[in-house]
Amino acid sequence: VGKALRFEGVQTQFRAEKVNGSIQLRPGGLALEDVEGPVRISGKTRDVQVTGFRGELDLEVENGDLELRPAAGMGKVSARTRNGNIDLVLDSVTKFDLTARTERGEVHNEYGSGLKEESEGKGASLKGSTGGPGIEARTERGHITVRKSGAPTSVLPPRVPATPSFAPP
Repeated sequence: VGKALRFEGVQTQFRAEKVNGSIQLRPGGLALEDVEGPVRISGKTRDVQVTGFRGELDLEVENGDLELRPAAGMGKVSARTRNGNIDLVLDSVTKFDLTARTERGEVHNEYGSGLKEESEGKGASLKGSTGGPGIEARTERGHITVRKSGAPTSVLPPRVPATPSFAPP
């Protein structure tokens, strides 16, 4: 498209200053790739994936998981979901100032040093700064994971059954 785009549906609304890549809207999900901000996304029940975004991002859904993979040139980010997990994937050179909080759930620091985890009642927070734009990630019920791009995900690989051994008769 290469231009500004605005969409208003019953369940989802979004706008982006410039769309260089693709947008896929499907039942239960929205995926944006290579967009420039300010980008604003809001919705009721939808998983949202935003990859390769630059500029500001303001994202809020009632129910749904959020996956964010900014590109160089990321601006201020605000990502909120009432019920859902948030996965934030940053490359090792991205500068940021992170505040992540879940009211009921866990935080996972797979990024490494520089981020501090704290448990707070039934929830937890994760904070840290490398001197860049602010990133605020919030969920009322769900987990938040922050990791470096190229790092393995939290999902464990399938278990390989042991090779059976046979004793000769």
